[in-house]
Formats: sequence, structure tokens, C-alpha cells
Amino acid sequence: MEPEVTPELLAQVQAGVGGDGGGREGGKTTLGAEGDDDGEAWRRMRAALRPRIALWVTTLPPGSGRGSLSAASWAERILSAIGEDLIHFKGTNVRAFMAWVFQIAEHCIRDHIAGGASGVKPVAPPEALDESTLALIEAVESLGTDQQEIIRWLRLEERTPEEVAACEGMSAGAVRIRYVRALSALRRAMDVTGNA
Repeated sequence: MEPEVTPELLAQVQAGVGGDGGGREGGKTTLGAEGDDDGEAWRRMRAALRPRIALWVTTLPPGSGRGSLSAASWAERILSAIGEDLIHFKGTNVRAFMAWVFQIAEHCIRDHIAGGASGVKPVAPPEALDESTLALIEAVESLGTDQQEIIRWLRLEERTPEEVAACEGMSAGAVRIRYVRALSALRRAMDVTGNA
């Protein structure tokens, strides 16, 4: 079972940022070492976020600035940025935290576009994504751009149908229909991926 971001986990990670296990170093947040409790909380947080971020990256439309980097590489870059900026997020509201995570992700993509490939600092090699996440990424990549966008907005960025409707100039009902159709297409794609 995939780990989840919970208010408790968020509080543990934040305690590591501001408590004994972490702090500020050169203007950036440092998290506890991997062996301590704070490091364990951050490891669990990374494990919970990594597949969602990788999937989010795959749903970006062509020309969005993703470039030739894999979804796993982007997930690691984004997780690194989240770790550096975590001191700025306050509270344990998971929905607000996830919105903040995807804002950081969008900023990473924009920074990559603005700075070019040479402007992005290298990060450690990405940790392996499990087979089910890789299968899901492959299935999402097989969907059309509109279907990928609706899944990204409603499932990954956790926007409401009303929020998407306001941005897209359509009714919330139309957004829900698009979402149901996209999920149906995703299930079919997962069946094909699973049977391959």
C-alpha cells in the first residue's frame, strides 16, 4: 500500500524542519539525517509524494517545459525544492499542503524553462518508482491531453470541479463528465498495460 500524506506526517516533517532534527543552513532548510526520527518522517513524506508528482509531470501538456527528463527525475528535482522550501509552509491541512506542493512543481518547471537545461542544478539520481506507479504513468501517458489535464486538476492537484469549471469556462457538471470519461479511459489503458 502506498504511503499517504496525513496531518500527523506533515506535523512530524515540520517538526524536523524547525526542531532538533533540522534547521537552516545557508538560507535553506535542512532536514534530519536519514537515521533519526525526523529523517524517517521526511523519507515517508517523499515516498508519499514521489508517485503523485511523477504522475503529475506525465500529465503536463506537450511544450510545457518538461523537456527530455523522465517523470522520476522531475519528481526528485521537485522533492528537492520542496525540502528546501518546507520551512515556509505552516499548518497541517493536507489539501493546502498538496496545493503548495504543486505550486512548487510548477515553479520548478518554469525555472527550468527560464534557465534552460544548464540552469537547473543537478540532484541525486531518482529513487526507483515501484512497478504499479510506472504502469500508471505509462497508462496516463497513453491518454489524450484533455484527459491528462482533467486527471491532473481533479485527482493530483485536488481542485474541485467548480474551480476547474471557472478556469475552463464550462459547467461543473461538464467537468465531472470529462473526469469520469478520463478515468474510464485510464482504466482501459491500465488493463492494456497490465495485460502486455
